[in-house]
Amino acid sequence: MGAGLVLLHTCHDFLWNGTWVGAYELQALLLSEYNVSVTIDFTPVLLYQWETILTEGTFPYSPAWPSPSTLNVNMTQCLEAINYTISLYRELAQEGRVEILTVPFYHPLQAIIYDNGWQSDLLAQILMGEEMTEEVFGVRATGAWTPEMAFNMGLVHLYNETGIEFTILDAQAFLPYATVVSGTPSPYGPIIVEDSTGEQVIVLFRDTDLSNAFSFAYFSQSPQVTARELIHYLARIYMQNPGAVIVVALDGENPLIFNPTTGPADLQAIYQVLSEYQVPGS
Repeated sequence: MGAGLVLLHTCHDFLWNGTWVGAYELQALLLSEYNVSVTIDFTPVLLYQWETILTEGTFPYSPAWPSPSTLNVNMTQCLEAINYTISLYRELAQEGRVEILTVPFYHPLQAIIYDNGWQSDLLAQILMGEEMTEEVFGVRATGAWTPEMAFNMGLVHLYNETGIEFTILDAQAFLPYATVVSGTPSPYGPIIVEDSTGEQVIVLFRDTDLSNAFSFAYFSQSPQVTARELIHYLARIYMQNPGAVIVVALDGENPLIFNPTTGPADLQAIYQVLSEYQVPGS
């Protein structure tokens, strides 16, 4: 992410309760307000940029702002926002309200790197990502976001070697090629997959329709409509699949960034309705 975009999305995406906030900060603020838990990942290179800004006290070079409307971004405000955002997530993680995943340091397409014989580079990036995530948030991640869900079975060994126990994938793209050891091969439950050497990893599958609704529909419509549609969808799945694990997986900041007027209120409606309708045992 370019320098200007880092600061923009950290401290100046939209007004919320009369104050400029970034997409990352808003999500933490709402998680603190409502009784809901989420799993989230931060690309380690973003965390590195945050740490560099805090260490330097300013950006080490002049950021190129993406549009004239962001020229009024205040650097002091951004420093405060970075500190506040990190402290919020660190607190939520230590309370068990947020589970933080790790990512290979530069968010690479791992399957391509692996297939081109650069396994040592990929191993180093996974370890660097784990270290940066722990340094910033004080937790050791046991799950990994596989960038773009671009996975092949060769990654099972690397995840085992680096202490990664689970990841999230797309069922349509992955299930036909996986050796399932344990669990029902469906989008609504964790399964264990095994590579040719017997090494294993747990996989959760995203609900494609619901994830796409979050990406392309929910954040551009009335918050009341969003809340109603979400609860109806979840109720239908739980009635058809008792005990289902329904996974929403997406680039969580994008719907907010692309819909700065409706997005924040929609995210609030989503967290509020999830807080009100708790599934027993969840």
